[in-house]
Order: sequence, then structure tokens, then C-alpha cells
Amino acid sequence: MITLTENPEHGGLIPGKFLTEVDLGSGAEAESEAAWKTVLLDAASGKPVVPNGSMGFRYADSGAGR
Repeated sequence: MITLTENPEHGGLIPGKFLTEVDLGSGAEAESEAAWKTVLLDAASGKPVVPNGSMGFRYADSGAGR
């Protein structure tokens, strides 16, 4: 998922950065690696999910053994 930001020059919206787990405000702010976990939409449920294997899991202790 990509965030949208206001275009200051022409109005409307422009693409911003990838949405991360920390952007969801789900209490993940405590995890330093949450800023590196990208969010996708699950096609079956339509809910946001954080897939295993994103950068936030690779170098963090929470991803050890995955």
C-alpha cells in the first residue's frame, strides 16, 4: 500500500511512501522494527496485513528463526 499526500502546487493527491506497520497506529510504535514492516491488503479478507519477510523481520530479534 502507498500513502497519499496533498500536492501543495496543484491540489489533489500524489503518491507518498509505502505504508508501514507504525503508520497503522496499532501500538507497534514500541517496536523499533515496525517502521520497516510494510503493509499489504489481504485479498481474501480485505484487511491490512504485515507479511513475514519484510525488512523489519530480517534484522530484528522478533524475526529470529523465521
